[in-house]
Amino acid sequence: MMAMRLSNSKDAARAVCITGQSEPVALAGIYIGKTERYALPFFLDLDALVSPHVTIIGMSGAGKSYLMKSLAARAGIYGGIGATVIDWNGEYSGIVSAFGKERLCTSDDRAAGLAFESLGNGRDALSGFNLSAIETRGEREATARSILSAIVDSLARRERGDGVRHIIILDEAWKVVHGGEIGMLFREARKYGIAIIAASQAANDVSSEIISNASCIMAFRMQSEADFSALLKSEVIDAKDATRIATLNVGECLVITKLKVNAGIPSKVVISRVDGIHGAGVLAIRDGDVEFEVRAEKMASETALLSDDERVRAGVYGFIGERKEIDLTAFISLLRELGLGRAAIVAYLRRLGVDDMCIVKAYSESSCIAFEG
Repeated sequence: MMAMRLSNSKDAARAVCITGQSEPVALAGIYIGKTERYALPFFLDLDALVSPHVTIIGMSGAGKSYLMKSLAARAGIYGGIGATVIDWNGEYSGIVSAFGKERLCTSDDRAAGLAFESLGNGRDALSGFNLSAIETRGEREATARSILSAIVDSLARRERGDGVRHIIILDEAWKVVHGGEIGMLFREARKYGIAIIAASQAANDVSSEIISNASCIMAFRMQSEADFSALLKSEVIDAKDATRIATLNVGECLVITKLKVNAGIPSKVVISRVDGIHGAGVLAIRDGDVEFEVRAEKMASETALLSDDERVRAGVYGFIGERKEIDLTAFISLLRELGLGRAAIVAYLRRLGVDDMCIVKAYSESSCIAFEG
């Protein structure tokens, strides 16, 4: 038996799952970040939700916009889902320009929404309507509602079907949610493969209609009594959740999901750190002078398929931690310690892109070392 040295209680929690504790972890969808308890990868699977709509709430600087930008880019790159951003302040200009197409709207651009169908409303397309050049708030609201109205009108020309094919992202949603268009979108868009992701700094600015139609609530740090009152009244959170939300650090969020498989019963998990589009980075698996690079999304998806045992997945991510590089021999030693057989380990490493000769060499060496976390 190999010795495993754990430096602190968090390492221990990651390596050994305590009976009765669990975290709801989807195996597909858009990567968000790692869970607080076991550092498992968390994916937002819109198709698994009772309703595909999402509401994101959090005070300024808590990490809300960082998450929204990541969702916009990752949707098409990794999720195969198109995305359209209604960009109030031009915050998404960089990410949209890098991965898609942007339309800079003007105050007399009342027909901007008609460009939705040609600008990109299918899979793998990122588009943005940048309203930042419009001087007054009233004119921005009018243009935003024109865009939303055109999208509502376009629904009749779309084919109905199963599965989310496009998402519409509304940051600072409170600026436009008072119009009837957004309510109509939340009620009707899901039939046509469109999900709405609406974000606001204040929970009490988001209508009860939007909250009730969203099967995923992502709450970043909030401290306003009015916000907690609104969420408690809608029964989205309880008193324990409110206490936790008030103490979240920057980049942490409480995710509440209603999944079809759970008959809509809410599941809750805290994300310890939301990863940006470049935040997840690349992990290097090293065997001597040979290095194999694995993208975080690839690592997450293959590890999710490695085992149905949550303890195994937690052990893998506890070992990786914040490292940018891991030793192949030590990694194999961990996998063996977690109870995986040779065939499963070899197949897993092959899927990660590790060379067969390196696997054979490292596997033989792994029986001679003790794993140290």
